[in-house]
Amino acid sequence: MDWLIRLIERMGFDYAVSGDEVHVVFASGAAKWQSAFKAGDGRVLIYSVYPFEVKSGGKCAEACNRINAVLINSCFYYEARNNRVVARSVANLTDGYYALELLKEAVRSHCRDVLSQWDTVFCAAADVLSLN
Repeated sequence: MDWLIRLIERMGFDYAVSGDEVHVVFASGAAKWQSAFKAGDGRVLIYSVYPFEVKSGGKCAEACNRINAVLINSCFYYEARNNRVVARSVANLTDGYYALELLKEAVRSHCRDVLSQWDTVFCAAADVLSLN
């Protein structure tokens, strides 16, 4: 866990530690969400929770299936027990020398995926017609 915290610090993020996770808040324009980083054996799990109230779990699950059919690096799912939509990615840090660069690229890719699906997830959660 200490090595993950050092990498997050080197990336310049403000963070908070909660149990075995490092939490970071990301923002882009009007979009703002929290991500958690969890260290594994040579890997880091990155997951982000959309800050939307889910009114239709069925529509969110359907939207996640459609999203997952086109994305390569992230997996979206509706978490019914917490009534939220989560995006998950994995950073493989197999080469310790390049760990910082590998994590940076994984975070960039993860954030791109979260933002590219923002309207789709919002519309599904709110049970409204797509903005696209």
